[in-house]
Amino acid sequence: KEPEPAKEPEPAKEPAPALPATVPQPEPEPEPDIPPDAWNTTWASLPTRMPVEPRALLRLLGMVATKDRPKVVSALKEQPLEDIGLLVLSRRPGQEPSLGRGCALAAAQLERGAWLNAISRWDSDEAAGVRAAVAEAIGALGKPASITALNRLSDDDDPGVRVAAARAFAQLGARLNKEMLAKAALTRLSEDKDEDVKTTAKELLDNL
Repeated sequence: KEPEPAKEPEPAKEPAPALPATVPQPEPEPEPDIPPDAWNTTWASLPTRMPVEPRALLRLLGMVATKDRPKVVSALKEQPLEDIGLLVLSRRPGQEPSLGRGCALAAAQLERGAWLNAISRWDSDEAAGVRAAVAEAIGALGKPASITALNRLSDDDDPGVRVAAARAFAQLGARLNKEMLAKAALTRLSEDKDEDVKTTAKELLDNL
């Protein structure tokens, strides 16, 4: 038999291209500065990026839990007080509950007594959260002339507002040396039909 012809060597295969170590991901869209309209009616958590516009910060302050307020207040302190004050003074009862609540809380936290006259007019606002914040502002900033509004809030239909009014009476009484006034209001609230109001008032009475 004749020898078989030698086979030609097969060409070397090119190595497959190496896959990238990580697949690039699209960059996330930036958080909007303006809170969504849903913040008017539902509690919100702190956003990943704090708003930089006073109106958005006030609305956020009106929606976050008490423990998150200091971070929002810190951001508000970096804003011009004139811009915040303009928003407070131009707000009307019934407009944007989160904004109204935030304005009242901001006045208390920033100690802006000049805003209190405008805020006190919201003691009959449609939103209970706004009325409760008004009570808080009166407790922090109120003068003897504010007691009439606080009395109305202590008779509010919403128990959460009455709780806020009880705390405000205790705070205002301590600030203005009106302990007897605070004691009378808290004694009345300690007989409230709502258990939370009753318990809060009794605890505040014990600490007077």
